[in-house]
Amino acid sequence: MVQARSMCLVGALALALGAAACSSSTSSGTGGATSSSTGSASAAAASSECVTKATTAANAARAVPPLVMPTGTFDMKSNAGKSVWLIDELPIPELVDIANGWAAAAKAAGLQAHIDNTTGTVSSWSAGVSQAISAGAAGIVLLGVPWQVVTGPLATAAAKKIPVVQFSDGDQNDATPSTIYSHITSDFNLGGEYMADWVLANSNCQAHVAYLSAGTGAGSSGLEVDSGFANQLHALCTSCTLAKSDVDIASLATQLPGATQSLLRRYPNTNYVVSTFDSLVTFIQPSVAQAGSSAKIVAHDGAAANLQTISQGGAQAADVALPPPGYQGWLLMDSLGRGMLGLPATNEVIVQRLIDKTNVSTSINALFPDYANYQQDFEKLWGLS
Repeated sequence: MVQARSMCLVGALALALGAAACSSSTSSGTGGATSSSTGSASAAAASSECVTKATTAANAARAVPPLVMPTGTFDMKSNAGKSVWLIDELPIPELVDIANGWAAAAKAAGLQAHIDNTTGTVSSWSAGVSQAISAGAAGIVLLGVPWQVVTGPLATAAAKKIPVVQFSDGDQNDATPSTIYSHITSDFNLGGEYMADWVLANSNCQAHVAYLSAGTGAGSSGLEVDSGFANQLHALCTSCTLAKSDVDIASLATQLPGATQSLLRRYPNTNYVVSTFDSLVTFIQPSVAQAGSSAKIVAHDGAAANLQTISQGGAQAADVALPPPGYQGWLLMDSLGRGMLGLPATNEVIVQRLIDKTNVSTSINALFPDYANYQQDFEKLWGLS
């Protein structure tokens, strides 16, 4: 880690926006052991209840989710020729694939798409929004960029009546400012719960977790995943432990290896390593191997490389996947197109699916079969077919 901080309770999940430091914390749901037969019986009953609840929840989370589409057709052709911009939080595979899907949707609609791949810093996000405004953008997408840190440029966009669609920042129930036309996200707290359910079911509620987080700030989707995981783990398992380190999203390659090894050295009984999203596993997995740990890795997003690892029986054993990234990109373009025409926002909530060796496929399309024809479905909504 670049700068170590003292240990604190895992409940303190807030990570300062853009912070350059990383921190670690640990927590457990138990205050001590009892030698009495009554205490032992109670502990056994609690463990059995935990396994039952976690297994039931994990089984439900593995089910094939339904297709989520906006309602109401509109004339997307009226937007043809306009310039639209997407500001990417960080060019990691998950977001790059969504951005490419968005660009393909813009092309199908006859729009001029511009993607700004930022460096993952507040200054680069603000610069991207300002550049889009200066270039005459008719609409802007914030791909993972928290609106809370770009309020100045957003106010300028609002003054120029430029609709802004925000993707994947915070919970679907979070209030949004008037500068945000549409907020499209997933229930990331629930995604964190899915991850915890799998860990608990897989370990028979004997989990000792090292958690690597790259939440980008209060309200971010990363912190929603983090809190969902921690809350569910401790709600179901009072004896399970959780040690956590936070790293700066702009410094993953330099901070994650050391943070992972530090947790594994400090907590040698770790049997699960969990991360906020799949791209972190690229830097976590080698460190787990170097430490000689047999801990299973769990993450979120459903990136192609991570699904491949699960299918091959590799170090990553489970994932919580979002639908095809192309679909997510088209959904963002649908919302932006509506905003550019002054139509009401739709604010869809994107589904998730728990993936492990029992239902894995290396094709994200196969994991979400109801999404096979999403392009044609959107074109029908837009009056293009």
